[in-house]
Formats: sequence, structure tokens, C-alpha cells
Amino acid sequence: MPNGMSDIDRRPMYLQVAERIIDHIKDERMAPGAEIPSEAELCEMAGVSRPVIRSALGYLAGGGIIKISNGRRARVGELDPDFLASSFSYGLATEQITIPKILEVRQDIELSAARLAAERRTDEQAARLEELCEEMEQSICDVDRFVELDFAFHLTIAEATDNSLYDYVIRPMRQTIIESISEGRLSQSAGDDLLRIQDCHRAIAQAIREKDPDAAMAAMTRHFKTALAAMGHAAQAD
Repeated sequence: MPNGMSDIDRRPMYLQVAERIIDHIKDERMAPGAEIPSEAELCEMAGVSRPVIRSALGYLAGGGIIKISNGRRARVGELDPDFLASSFSYGLATEQITIPKILEVRQDIELSAARLAAERRTDEQAARLEELCEEMEQSICDVDRFVELDFAFHLTIAEATDNSLYDYVIRPMRQTIIESISEGRLSQSAGDDLLRIQDCHRAIAQAIREKDPDAAMAAMTRHFKTALAAMGHAAQAD
């Protein structure tokens, strides 16, 4: 067999066209929200039929690469953490990943986020962390509200890193973990465990306010150990 035969692209045509559209977006340095060429223009550019173009656009829309609205041209999409959250949820549902594995990865990411937040936070972000701590202390007996505020606390830390990728990764990880734990098990974590978790929140917020990266990382490490212990207590109570 001639060597050139091994270079034949055997993927479906719509996948090949989708790759060419991505190349066009990159080559033209198109920003999120920018309109991509019309279906007719794409047909001419790729030399394929309209149904192939529509299949390629549908594939790209399903992956969040583009956004499609009725009556408008497709636009370049923004990074969307919901797509990552869907992947995590699917991985958990099919037992390809586990909550402890997600927590292992999340811990390293959030330790780094705490350090950067302490270095880069704004006064407004430091004040917001303090406000969230106050609200959490008032919600110790309302577990659902406490979890909601805890989510906001960690997203504020991610925002304070001044690096949008932290929010992109931390948001779906935390959301997946929250959704995977039943209300009953969350309720079993109330009381002393939540008080210990709240003490860690206070220490993290203080370290970030004081712009002390080492203290922020140490407090976040204690937070993860405390949270894992709370999950263990809830599991034993099942």
C-alpha cells in the first residue's frame, strides 16, 4: 500500500469541516461573540453541502465552541464551566471518577487559588469574603443556605486570583460535589463539623485580607481536612 494512503482522513465529513471552522476561528483571531461566516459562505469555503455544514455547526454548538440562535449567524462561544460540570457529572454517574478523586484535584487547585488570592485580591473582594463569613455564621442551622454561601465563598476566592481559569475549573468541581451529596447526608454534617469548617473560613478570609499567601494556603489545607472529616462522619451515619 502506498505510504500516502495512510494519510487519508477517514473521519465523517462533518467532523473534518468542524475542524476547519475551528481553524478559521483561530486563524482570524475571532473573539467570543464574533459572527462566523454564514452557512452559504461556509459551503463555498469548505466545498460541501449545506446539510454537512449544519451537522458541523451542530457538533460545535454541542461542545460550546459556537453559539447558535434562531435567525442569527452562529457566534464564537465563551468558555462555559457548565460543559465541564456535565463531564464531571457523567464521569460520576458512570463510575469513571469518584468524589474523592475530584477532591484530590480540587484541593491542589484551591490551595493555589488561596495563595494567589492573598497576593492579588482587591479590597472589595476581601470585604466580600468577610461578609460571606458573617452570613455563614448566621446560617449554621440552615445547611442548604450554608452550602450555598460556602459555594459563593470559594468562587470569590477564585475571582480574587485575577485568573478566570480558576473560576472555570473550581465552579463545576464544587457544583458536581454538591449535587452528588444527598440533602440527608448534608444535614448529618451540621453542628460541630460545620462550626469547624466555619473556623477555617474565617482563617482563610483573614489571611487573604492580610495578604499572607502562606497563611492562606495553610488555612485552606485545614479546611480540606475538616471538610473530608465531615464527609466521613456523614458516611458513617448512613
